[in-house]
Amino acid sequence: MKEPMKYLMYQVMTLTGRYVMLSLRRKSKDANRRSHRKLMHLLYKNRNTEYGKKYHFADIHSYEDYIKKVPISDYSDYDSYIKRMLAGEKKLITAETVGFYADSSGSTGNPKRIPVTKKAAAVATKYMAFQAFGIGWEYWKKRSKKLPSGRFFIMSEYSPEKLPNGEDLGCISELFINKIKLFLRFTSATPIQVLFPSDVRNMDMKYLKMRFSIEKRDVIIINANYGSIVYEHMRYLEENWKLLCEDIEKGLINDTVQISEDIRKELKPYLKPNQKRAAELRDIFEKGFDRPVVPNIWPQYSLTSTIVTGSFSFYIDKLKRYFGELPFSYFGYGASESIIAVANEMNSGDFPLIQDGGFYEFVPENEGKPVTMDKLAIGKDYEIIVTNLSGLYRYRMGDVVKIIGTMNELPLLNFVGRKGRNANIVGEKTTEEQFNFAVNGLSQDTGMAIIDYSVWVDTEKSPPCYVIFIEASKLPETEEQENKYRFILEEKLNFANSTIAYYTEIGFIGTLKLCYLQPGTYSRYFDLTGKKAGISNQIKPAHIIVKPELADFFHSNCI
Repeated sequence: MKEPMKYLMYQVMTLTGRYVMLSLRRKSKDANRRSHRKLMHLLYKNRNTEYGKKYHFADIHSYEDYIKKVPISDYSDYDSYIKRMLAGEKKLITAETVGFYADSSGSTGNPKRIPVTKKAAAVATKYMAFQAFGIGWEYWKKRSKKLPSGRFFIMSEYSPEKLPNGEDLGCISELFINKIKLFLRFTSATPIQVLFPSDVRNMDMKYLKMRFSIEKRDVIIINANYGSIVYEHMRYLEENWKLLCEDIEKGLINDTVQISEDIRKELKPYLKPNQKRAAELRDIFEKGFDRPVVPNIWPQYSLTSTIVTGSFSFYIDKLKRYFGELPFSYFGYGASESIIAVANEMNSGDFPLIQDGGFYEFVPENEGKPVTMDKLAIGKDYEIIVTNLSGLYRYRMGDVVKIIGTMNELPLLNFVGRKGRNANIVGEKTTEEQFNFAVNGLSQDTGMAIIDYSVWVDTEKSPPCYVIFIEASKLPETEEQENKYRFILEEKLNFANSTIAYYTEIGFIGTLKLCYLQPGTYSRYFDLTGKKAGISNQIKPAHIIVKPELADFFHSNCI
């Protein structure tokens, strides 16, 4: 029964993906009209909410009315409303039912809880789950081949926290897994217990995902949030293939693997000795990883859906070592607030704006007045302002995009980065404000007078980690005190950006390293930079280090 259902589910996902992309292109021909209609619809639907009454949504009949009556906002404008929503109040900022809260890293140092309505969740799922099937089918059709049916290897998992109001709190990127649970029961390369772990912090997720997925020969797609996650899993395979093959051969989960006895029992029905597959895999891996192994592990493998644009473009060449020339869906660009743009074809980072997720305005790089999408200039950078499906209006996300073309009336964009600089290893996007929060907290808790600090992402380490340089007038006197200070700083940073704690737990981010600088380091930095630039009144603090030579400067000044 499972094989026919697997094929049926594959057909549904492929047909849905094709429809999603064809609909996006068809609607692009009159995108401007649809965009303004979407805005008017959102305002009408939410006119009787507390926020809607405050800003007189009922009296807004045009975009010009909208910008006159409703101010540009940020999270602080919604914080009190969201706290009341979490306590059970309704119709404060949205008339729609909220079914999920996205745990966003935020930019103020305090965690954000972004409401996600059921309608917004459906839109996010439509693209996250099905878009890759649509453009994948088109890619192979152009090459006179079919996108084969098979299993899906999802490298994420759905493991939310429960809020006091009973709703789930988690990452927006994991939400779609829960929405397509029925499909995954028949098509997932890993057991459902791995996709929906009961105790993710005490489970070796990389082992479980790789052990079950490589045992299957018919995997056709890998889906992961970021290219760095795919890379980490492939590196794990390269380093641990002997263990994995031995366990596949014997039909067990190794005793050394961290996993509770209850989960071991739940997974036991999926474990059977498979000597034939183990021998086949050993033959592949013993030949080495200097040639692409993925096409040999999974002969029908067809595409990878993951973000490899922006800061993640670093991983694309590393991934080709494992995947060869197999195509990638770069997915698109989105955030906790909205899915904003998606890839229109394989191996492309030029994303058409989608209109399902809300209404968008764009602030020019020089901080001019916001403009609508029909007023955008190709080649220019803009900060995005979003009015979404979940009760955020003219919301300043702080993300910057570059307009690189058009698809009919829709702009094509590339994600540039945060308006404020940030440090990023696997998508946690830690901002300067969050580092300020952590360092100030360290100073307050210890009484240590901190003169200044800088942060460097050390990608030479495995896993990569943050190196925080601190100059202080008084340093810790013992090794015990030094360890205590580092622990306090790490705890403060994890509170400011909870994503760091998660990725540290699963081994994608290494332990924070705290380095103390020689007295006068920042004075020397100021002098040297001033001399080099020929000006001193525009020198900015080096809180987030971008250039390796500046990192070398601080390393050379460590005590």
